[in-house]
Amino acid sequence: MSKHDWYRRTEWSEVIRKEFFERLKRSRGNHNKAQYLRIQANYLQNSGTPENLRAALELLDLLCFDYPVSTELAQAHFQRADCLKGLGQTDEAIAAYRESFKAQRAFPNVHTQAPIRFGLHVVHNHLTPLYREAIQALDELWSPSGFPIDTFHEHAIRGIVANAQDDFAKASLHARKALEAAYATQSGFRFHRFLGLVPKKVRGDPLFEEIRRIGKVSKPQER
Repeated sequence: MSKHDWYRRTEWSEVIRKEFFERLKRSRGNHNKAQYLRIQANYLQNSGTPENLRAALELLDLLCFDYPVSTELAQAHFQRADCLKGLGQTDEAIAAYRESFKAQRAFPNVHTQAPIRFGLHVVHNHLTPLYREAIQALDELWSPSGFPIDTFHEHAIRGIVANAQDDFAKASLHARKALEAAYATQSGFRFHRFLGLVPKKVRGDPLFEEIRRIGKVSKPQER
């Protein structure tokens, strides 16, 4: 095991957990501890299994309450939100997204994907009472990356919300921008031309179908 592998484990057990916390205890400084907790949580989170999601939550909760380093909090709460969503705890996930927004407002130099993930969660589940909050998070906290996948998601969220608010011209404009990003074949970045493209499988998602429908409509349809 290399000197970094102890906080990049993709499997978890009582033995591995004990070893991790022993190494964590010997680490210097709260900033390092917080970073190790978040990175290890991310590796477990990416596996997607319920057991590893719960293990990741344990690490992230420890970070947030015992080592609340300002540079790590926004991302940690964002990861907590995604873990909770993966476990079906949607109300808790929404609360965690809001904690991520709060941490980002307190330390605006840190940017996360939380505004996009929150917005996608809201429109995917038709949580109309949260539509205004989703747009506010994008307006205030989202820092566009320029990658087509992020452009697609941002304009998809904005288009669906505008459509629900009967602003059909704005909805159509955002939908068309989303579709343009969805069909992009290059990112536009010189050294990362094929990074961040929208996967073809996304074009079969209900979200994509809704955006394609909105993109063809510039006035209210008869009901």
